[in-house]
Amino acid sequence: MVGLEQSCHALRNKQDETSLEAVEEVIALAQDILRRLRRNMPTDQSLLKYYANIDNYLSWFTEQRLLSLVAHLPRNGDYKTTKSLLLEICDIERQHREAQQYNSSHTTEALSRISNKMRLLRRLIEYPVTLKEKTRELGGGEQKLLKAGVTAVVMTSVSLAAYEVRETLGGISLMVIFALALLYALRELFKDDLRNTLWRWLRKGRPKWRRQYFDVHSNQLVGRQLEWFDYRRASRLSEEILAARHANVSQREEVVMHYGSHSRMLPTRFLSGYEQTRETLQLDLSLLSKLMEKGSHHVYQLKEGQVARQAVEKRYLINLITREIQGQKPPVIQRWKVVMSRSKIVEIEEIPRRRNSTADKNT
Repeated sequence: MVGLEQSCHALRNKQDETSLEAVEEVIALAQDILRRLRRNMPTDQSLLKYYANIDNYLSWFTEQRLLSLVAHLPRNGDYKTTKSLLLEICDIERQHREAQQYNSSHTTEALSRISNKMRLLRRLIEYPVTLKEKTRELGGGEQKLLKAGVTAVVMTSVSLAAYEVRETLGGISLMVIFALALLYALRELFKDDLRNTLWRWLRKGRPKWRRQYFDVHSNQLVGRQLEWFDYRRASRLSEEILAARHANVSQREEVVMHYGSHSRMLPTRFLSGYEQTRETLQLDLSLLSKLMEKGSHHVYQLKEGQVARQAVEKRYLINLITREIQGQKPPVIQRWKVVMSRSKIVEIEEIPRRRNSTADKNT
């Protein structure tokens, strides 16, 4: 649908350079798109309504684009031949919609009704697939094993230490009781710290969540997603991220938060004809605003001979850098500067990359 629209626009822009070969190429593209759709008509009754909506709209959309092309064709020697080819395809699609009884005669006779119906169909077919999501936090079993291992090691060490204390101080006495109490206190003090330290080291650089997506109709697995979230030092960032970050001066209070997502979808499993999926990432900065301090100060300004005092709220600067990798294509890196206070987002500005960056030099 997008390819057909782009081809029609390009063909109209050529004007006098339009040839019969170019028109035949557009017709072949339109017929190929329709043929691929109708060749994979679903057998499941629950999917037939989606197919009917898509087929109805795509047929009408093709006819409209070809009629628009006819209206803008130059009146040269090949005009009649080109016009007859385009109108022939439009007539075939009109007969197809009538044979399938997609639209009533009352709807087709009124241009406003058919136009509004097709606009509604377009909104309905933009998101025809509903996926069921199953989220699992990774590392649950490892955390239990680590907790058991740390507890075993600490209890063994405390038991050996208690045995040595008893052998050194003799029988049960007040000194032995105090020594045992000190050992158990040290155990409770270092057990959690040791477990947390080992847990951070074990999970370092590994994904924290795994999401699985299933088709709600067939309950078939159609995609997986791994997510990372951790804090990183600026020195551990890659060179391309540092180049996009434009860090000319050291930021003493800077905190680097890293979020990563790796998705692998199989669109052909949930509906034939789909070749790719689109992933949208939404960031909720309200969670970060709760961590910001409430701070304000006053600024004095001279206006028309009078001194005015204005309250200025404390603001924070967030450097948002995204790196998108799709298949074997080179990574796309973008940077935004987000200025926000505790109460609202003040400004969002996209910062273009410098030409002399490290990535450009490597290119």
